[in-house]
Amino acid sequence: YNTGTALKFLGSLNVEVLEKSVQIVMDLHDSLRTCLFESNSVPSNPGSLHILQLAHHTGELQVPFYRHHVGSDAEAADTLRRQHRTPFVLSFAPLFRVSVC
Repeated sequence: YNTGTALKFLGSLNVEVLEKSVQIVMDLHDSLRTCLFESNSVPSNPGSLHILQLAHHTGELQVPFYRHHVGSDAEAADTLRRQHRTPFVLSFAPLFRVSVC
């Protein structure tokens, strides 16, 4: 499932601090650094297909952080909708992204 959340901040936003904060949260939680991949080389059941997960080490990944410059709330909503429809490739972590409009 692909879920999205949008927040509207009033006033000024320090985007660099937001980016660093999200990076810290990702570094603290294995599940946010996890990807999935197929393998048919599981020793206990050779020849069958298995889905394995890999949690990358802290500091190995950067948060995918996108900055969009839009002129109106409608343009921001359209930009976020398009990005929300963009599928993730499950074999490449992290399986989330952050956008600021």
